[in-house]
Amino acid sequence: MSGSIVLAAIVLKLSLYGCCRLILPIIPQASLVFTPFVFMISVITIIYASLSTLRAIDIKELIAYSSVCHAAVYLMGVFSNSVNGIEGSIVLGIAHGFVSSALFICVGGVLYDRAHSRLITYYRGIASIMPLFALLFFVFCLGNSGAPLTLNFVGEFLSLYGAFERLPILGVLACSSIIFSAAYTIYLYNRIVFGGSLSAHFSVNIPDLNKREFVVLLALVIPTVLLGIYPSPILDGLHYSVSTLIYSFNEVDFQPLSPTVFLGLSLVSEYKSGIKDLYPELEDLDPEFITGFIDAEGCFELSILKDNRNPKETRYGYSLCFTIGLHERDKALLMRIQKYFTGVGTITKLGKNAVRYRISSLKSLALVIAHFDKYPLITQKQADYLLFKAAYDLICSGAHLTETGFVSLLALKASINKGFPDKLNKVYSNIVPADRPLVQAGIRSPQ
Repeated sequence: MSGSIVLAAIVLKLSLYGCCRLILPIIPQASLVFTPFVFMISVITIIYASLSTLRAIDIKELIAYSSVCHAAVYLMGVFSNSVNGIEGSIVLGIAHGFVSSALFICVGGVLYDRAHSRLITYYRGIASIMPLFALLFFVFCLGNSGAPLTLNFVGEFLSLYGAFERLPILGVLACSSIIFSAAYTIYLYNRIVFGGSLSAHFSVNIPDLNKREFVVLLALVIPTVLLGIYPSPILDGLHYSVSTLIYSFNEVDFQPLSPTVFLGLSLVSEYKSGIKDLYPELEDLDPEFITGFIDAEGCFELSILKDNRNPKETRYGYSLCFTIGLHERDKALLMRIQKYFTGVGTITKLGKNAVRYRISSLKSLALVIAHFDKYPLITQKQADYLLFKAAYDLICSGAHLTETGFVSLLALKASINKGFPDKLNKVYSNIVPADRPLVQAGIRSPQ
């Protein structure tokens, strides 16, 4: 029993930890390229393992197969490249650690110790002699099937929502896990707890939960239900870290796989040609040319944003980004500039005829700042850059997390670009704009 509990609560979560800690931050390009394959394997796992679970006659085997189904769901969530999906996968991993461990205790630590059998056939009518066990076992079965007001529901809903956002067709197929999990879990509970009078396999009545078993199961019921009703303590703690991970993840310029590649018929050849198209073998641009070009077409943006998903939220966040916008016929030039900055950032289509090169992660912005420190701008845009750099240094130091630091960030926003928008003026009307640096415009000698 102890091995099964450790496997369900800890070892099975190493795959989730490896994805969040190693795969997504270190190889984001490969993660994006192979996401359709991960989703396809996960959907096959969900359907096949669920059908195998429905045919299981061993209680422990049934719970183990159901763990495989839930692992496939949170794997889809973690590869969905969305805040909802990744947060949901982590929440589902935590919830599965509570519920699956409790189910193994119910089977191996309660029923098996009394009956020395794990076959569903030998059990029925347990509710008549073990009502307390039947009640707690019912709560864990609801959690295993992803019923509302349990933590599993929160994690499974967010994971499937993220998967649907990423690839809708496979996301819909993955939602079959909701039906399958309810089917095999209700089947298990009904056969064991109800199903008529007490099985003839038992010659004497078996005792209900003792104090030790009750305390252990209650300790797992409480977080499963309370965090299912109010999951904010977990989600609020995850939001910043997951947002930072997505922030870096979106820095990859990704082109979706073609149907041929998706079916695995010519993966290597198309992947190599995609990389070649993304970074064509063109001569390097002169750094002074890049500075002059950005002096005319570039923009350093500092935005103060409110979380629109929560209307009651009063706090504001920030966004730093460096952008260049051009006509789509000049996309090749943007790709050469992207290549100069070691390939970081994304080139996206804006409107009908425009494209934009955007760098927004703090790690990648360090390359931009290093360039303009060495090759400074020569127009009044240099003032915007200096204010932008001051905001970057403030954020990197973590000072913006304090009230004084955030006020300083607001003061920089009031001076850069067009200053405060009307909404911010109403909220922060007492902010004094930071002094705008004086720039002596002039053309440097090429020597």
